[in-house]
Amino acid sequence: MCRERPLAQYIDNKTSGNALICSVDSRVVFSTVSRFFATCGDAILCQSSQVTKTKRVEAAPPPTAGQLYSIFFVNAVPFIAFGFLDNFIMIIAGEYIELSVGQVVTLSTMATAGLGNTISDIMGITLATYVENGCQILGLKQPMLTSAQFELKSSKRATSIGRIMGITVGCLLGMCPLWFMNEKAEILDDN
Repeated sequence: MCRERPLAQYIDNKTSGNALICSVDSRVVFSTVSRFFATCGDAILCQSSQVTKTKRVEAAPPPTAGQLYSIFFVNAVPFIAFGFLDNFIMIIAGEYIELSVGQVVTLSTMATAGLGNTISDIMGITLATYVENGCQILGLKQPMLTSAQFELKSSKRATSIGRIMGITVGCLLGMCPLWFMNEKAEILDDN
């Protein structure tokens, strides 16, 4: 025999046999028959909630091409900024480390690149909030889709491709400091 309780009233009471069966739409379904849990086990109970989620996703209408483009665009733009900042800061910091610390301590090019990458990662974490706020100021918002539509393969694919394309374009743009570095002057200084 099963009964429903609101999520706020859930109390795990193993001695009386109450246990979580599934969670759908902020409702938790309980069973007070302890032998049911002894024969079915937790794995089957968890699997039944996954089946419910899978059926809900399969029944969702597919997003339109415009909605998929919107998902792609909303995910690509912040990753362009992240990729740009990551490479830009890494190159500038690596060059600075090589020219300053590299004069005192012998460091390989890869070591300075690694230290520059560390500084770039720290700055990326620090600047993430500003990038996200900038995207909100630009008005970038996810399209109006249900949670089941966001779980569809087409939506996940649009999200992944947007992020991949965004980070690639951002990293390539972030290499712009290389255009302004004077390698000939460094070679002459070494001689």
